[in-house]
Amino acid sequence: MNTPDYIDFSYLRPMLREGMQLNLLDCTVTRKKVVPRLIVVEPDYLIDISTIANCFESYGHHPLLFTVNRLTPRLSNKHIVLGNFAGSALDDIINHPAGYDIKETFRSNFREKALDYATCPDFDAASFKQDAERQVENIKGIVDEIFQTFDREKAILEPSFVCERLGIQGRVDLMTTDLKLLVEQKSGKNTFIERKYKNPHGSLHVEKHYVQVLLYYGILQYNFQLSPKNAHIQLLYSKYPLPDGLLEVEPLQKLIREAIRFRNQAVATEFWMAENGFDRMLPLLTPQTLNVEKQNDNFYNRYLLPQLTETLTPLHQLNDLERAYFTRMMTFVIKEQLVSKVGVQEGVGNSNADLWNMPLAEKKETGNIYTGLTIIEKRA
Repeated sequence: MNTPDYIDFSYLRPMLREGMQLNLLDCTVTRKKVVPRLIVVEPDYLIDISTIANCFESYGHHPLLFTVNRLTPRLSNKHIVLGNFAGSALDDIINHPAGYDIKETFRSNFREKALDYATCPDFDAASFKQDAERQVENIKGIVDEIFQTFDREKAILEPSFVCERLGIQGRVDLMTTDLKLLVEQKSGKNTFIERKYKNPHGSLHVEKHYVQVLLYYGILQYNFQLSPKNAHIQLLYSKYPLPDGLLEVEPLQKLIREAIRFRNQAVATEFWMAENGFDRMLPLLTPQTLNVEKQNDNFYNRYLLPQLTETLTPLHQLNDLERAYFTRMMTFVIKEQLVSKVGVQEGVGNSNADLWNMPLAEKKETGNIYTGLTIIEKRA
């Protein structure tokens, strides 16, 4: 395949198999050759954008991280609780520009996340209130700055998208209906901002945040033909006031291709495990395998490695009976998830991919779609 030098598809060779569905995107045709700039493996298997982004760690993004992160217990700490609050505050500030009251956000967020507050092991009410108030002041300033340029009336919060062409799905924090603005919010710490040094991509963004917002842009690019020239992509770091709290994002195609490469490898691994069994993959689930960048600094050894060890070590301490049960159950779950996403037969069954694979007549017959509806009244 005569692709440009900066595009490498050699990683696809080991995973390709007969009958595999591929999406060939941004193709150029010369004589009898079709040359794509992007290839998506098994696009019917949709992966959440946030799931892909969370696998981009400082020690690398091995495709098995997709599996390991699903085995990791759900965390509950003060940073996650604060992040949930900051997301609610952004919604309330945009919906109530004139009469915003932080007390209402406190009340509504606690009602919705009461269990998270109650079970948070390191929650401190006084410290949380102070951090929340600081985040709110930052968000208010950043939102005012954003809507000096963009139309507030066209703002929509948390719209969900499905992109069969890229095999991804996701929900954006903030955008406008004219597609001129795309914003993703992060409430946590950004060491690049605090230390004023750039990441390997030449920017101040945390890489996983950069990947996440770029994939959102990718959906708009392939679903709505949004060109990079017309894209205004921003990361809102609500821990920091302006100007640090609002960073412009360059639509870096190289990083988008790297994210799709990871997605392809993760999906191919899922198909392989469904066919060959989880038991054969278990020996590879080690920190050494996942640490593809060979990171060995204090941050890795003190914070990241213990997290990986806590999740992975018990898997290698199972007796024969436990191992047999666990691996058989994992294989079953992976197969069931595969069926729920792509179905057994294209356009038949009850899978997510029926959304675009099932013929319209069959959708009507099974009650999966209603057509001919009109809006008779709009209510604010």
